[in-house]
Amino acid sequence: MPQFYYEVRDHQGKLVKGRLDTHSRERAIRQLQELEMVVVVVQEVQPAWNPIAALRRGLHRWGYERVDSRDVAVFTRQLSLLLAAGIPILRAMEALREQVWVSPYLNVVCSDLAQAIAQGNRLSHALSKHPRVFSETYISLVKAGESSGTLMEILNRLSSYLERNYRITQKLKSALVYPALVFTLSLTMVFLMCSFILPMFLQFFDGLAIRLPAATRGLIAVATSLGNPWVVGAFALCIPLIIYQFHLLCQISTVRQRLEKFLLDLPVLGTLFVQLVAARFCRTASILLECGMGQMQTLDLLGDVVGSQVMGDEVEFMRTNIRDGRGSFASELLQTSFFPPICGHMVGAAEESGTMPRIFGRLADFFEESVDETIVRALALIEPLMLGIMGTLVGLILISIFQPIYALLENM
Repeated sequence: MPQFYYEVRDHQGKLVKGRLDTHSRERAIRQLQELEMVVVVVQEVQPAWNPIAALRRGLHRWGYERVDSRDVAVFTRQLSLLLAAGIPILRAMEALREQVWVSPYLNVVCSDLAQAIAQGNRLSHALSKHPRVFSETYISLVKAGESSGTLMEILNRLSSYLERNYRITQKLKSALVYPALVFTLSLTMVFLMCSFILPMFLQFFDGLAIRLPAATRGLIAVATSLGNPWVVGAFALCIPLIIYQFHLLCQISTVRQRLEKFLLDLPVLGTLFVQLVAARFCRTASILLECGMGQMQTLDLLGDVVGSQVMGDEVEFMRTNIRDGRGSFASELLQTSFFPPICGHMVGAAEESGTMPRIFGRLADFFEESVDETIVRALALIEPLMLGIMGTLVGLILISIFQPIYALLENM
């Protein structure tokens, strides 16, 4: 999530400086204004490259303190069942603390939650101490359940929501396994041919009295480089650095927005991205509205959970127009780039009849089914494409090897 540096003046006129993690600059300004601060400066902080800090953040995020999303879903489901059985929340948390989780850090989180509840804190307040595990939407829904006395029902809906998200994520990962396997196999085959097969021809090529083709000379240069351990080591070191640098660039809102717009223009991947964002938007909106949250509060939370910078900006624009009375939820939904016109008309009818949670739930089901169909269609296109790429690479290497031999035979 982008980070913003701000300078504000409090009610006493004192200048206060700090940093804020939020979705966009407009959202940062609004959060500061809601605290009755006079905004002076708000600007996005550009991430700087610091290898030590990067390593520390990587270990912190992906190491011991990482909690699998499946564990969070199971934790929520089991907490809901324990409360339904009439067990007090403190005893329920102590029972969950003794559970063996896939992510060991969740046991530490359960201990902290039990301790906070024992000290008289509400569950939502205790959850807010672990923002890496529980999202802002999760905490807001729990808080709404505590206020309305429907915590058990909301936890049950939350667990279903998290389980659906987990299943969609697993489907995407499964769809990427085959292309990744073929790509890895192609690179391995190219490496083996350049490292072991091509050197057998090098001495033969050196004795030829003909000028080698450009493709053969390039292949020999690649094979020579692969034989140098320093080159291989530098290449292996550069790959993770490039990936991490790309990750840093994606944290900049403008860069991420351009990448998403490029992705939206791609034939199949763009369609899949739109369906994923729309499904998450509708499913989250359905739960938030069903739990009694208003449209403005729902839009306030939706901007951070849809998983898209472009959609997040459009949600912020929707919120501003609805707040200023320039449009309704349905009319603003029609202006987004992620929903077909029929969705806006359905939401408009639901807005009049008071059935928005149910309609958004049905739209979420529709988009989730569309995701499954698009994944199948994408796999049908990717499989022959990857095989074609692998065959082309191998064919180019073989042509580069045998082309000088054919040239020699023609000159004889």
